[in-house]
Amino acid sequence: MSSAPALGQAIALPLCGKFADILRLKKYMSTRSVRVLFQTIALICSACLLIGIGFLGCDQTIVITIMLFFSGITLSFSSGGSIVSNGDIAPSYAGIIFGIANAFGTVAGSIGTVSAKALTPNGTQREWQIVFALYAAVCVAGAIVFAILAREVQDWARIEETDSSNKPKTIDISVIS
Repeated sequence: MSSAPALGQAIALPLCGKFADILRLKKYMSTRSVRVLFQTIALICSACLLIGIGFLGCDQTIVITIMLFFSGITLSFSSGGSIVSNGDIAPSYAGIIFGIANAFGTVAGSIGTVSAKALTPNGTQREWQIVFALYAAVCVAGAIVFAILAREVQDWARIEETDSSNKPKTIDISVIS
């Protein structure tokens, strides 16, 4: 069961990323709209699946595994959302920003496991429902925060160069790439 989300992601990640690129390149949606839409799908759908899993009994392993598989698929939409947004907000510093964001994500993942253990001392279904509801709330909060804060290239991330008149000229690297 624990590998079901990873299998779903292995299948869907490249497809979701390509779909996001098509929406942007054919100008069906702006870059920001694609990022917000894909991240919202990833987090809200995953939250719904987590809450649903909490109401299933331990004897329903096939249904739980299928829902975990679909959770991996829905999380794959982040390949068109937050995963690539580092390059949108600061193309010149995308690697550094990705490293910092990944560090926070790793810490959050570690805290998540420890908190799940602390919240399920008896392993009852009610305790697991609380864990899944808490994780779902974090997903919803993340979707809201991302939708509010997702932006295109930030002013501090623009590179200035001087032309022949020695006047600073701002270059938007996102247009080049």
